[in-house]
Amino acid sequence: MRLVPFVIDLSRPKVVEKITQREDPTKWNFPDLNEMWSGLPLGH
Repeated sequence: MRLVPFVIDLSRPKVVEKITQREDPTKWNFPDLNEMWSGLPLGH
């Protein structure tokens, strides 16, 4: 099951999410990462 990507505005007040470090994309195991963020249905 995949999570639906969404944008978090880190500059908004009361937002508790934060960037803690950079990650190596090769360790993500998302071969279709660009497709996921395109907004198109997966598999198209």
